[in-house]
Amino acid sequence: MILSFPTFSFTSDSLLSWVLVSHNFNVRDASFLFYLNGVVQCLMGIVAGWIMYKTRRYKWLTFAGVAIRIIGYGVSILRIRLKMIR
Repeated sequence: MILSFPTFSFTSDSLLSWVLVSHNFNVRDASFLFYLNGVVQCLMGIVAGWIMYKTRRYKWLTFAGVAIRIIGYGVSILRIRLKMIR
């Protein structure tokens, strides 16, 4: 849980500049994507809280979330490295 907050901060802080520079979005579209990211994360938090409330399985849902996050970071790192090789 302690590592979740800095990783959220790192991804949300760099998302806007990454989209502007790497994908050549205009400011309007990049801002839309940035705010959409925050809304989706908020909604997923509510859904995860509801699942925890109904199933009373806090530890397993947390481990599943950590596994999904690690897989997502791994895929993004692999994509970056594959683009650098080409």
